[in-house]
Amino acid sequence: MVQKSQVDGVGAKSPDADKPHAQILSNEALKNSGKDDNQLHPGIKSVAPSTGNKSSNEEIKIINDVSLLFDDDGDEDYPYEKLKIEQAFFIPVKPNETTDAVLAKTLKSIEAAKKRYGEPEVNEDGDRILEVLTIETRKRNEDGTVRLNGNEPILGADFHQRPKYIYSRNFIAKAVIKDQELAKGVKAEGDGVVVIRVA
Repeated sequence: MVQKSQVDGVGAKSPDADKPHAQILSNEALKNSGKDDNQLHPGIKSVAPSTGNKSSNEEIKIINDVSLLFDDDGDEDYPYEKLKIEQAFFIPVKPNETTDAVLAKTLKSIEAAKKRYGEPEVNEDGDRILEVLTIETRKRNEDGTVRLNGNEPILGADFHQRPKYIYSRNFIAKAVIKDQELAKGVKAEGDGVVVIRVA
């Protein structure tokens, strides 16, 4: 006998009548999932990436290399992926370049690499933690050059908010000059910038 709720029209069985019932989950289990504000009667959906496929194995496994999770595909402007902690690479200043320009370009590249190997920090509810930064800025002339007081930049301050990151790898850049000692028995072959992995 077919129940009334399973009937479509006159004596026709609903196409959903033989489908298994969805598992009923508690509000506690669903509170971190979401509903789309753009829908009239939204269903509950996963906020995190999900296929809905569950693992039959509940064992916790140690994974030695998760570099693919951080887009470590070797497609970088500099060889960050090859550096171990306390290793470095040297970027030479080429003809028609300045150390200032190479350092500025390198710092932008490092910021992108840090984020590629990083993840925004979250609290216990999964909400992103933001931080308010004070950036000590160098004041600029109309042509974009840095304003100096003698040899020292004239400074200002900017304030802004950004996500707080956990960096699985971190890098610093140092400007060096020709013949400066970089390591025991290693000197800079010319002016340039050294990028060092520090974490």
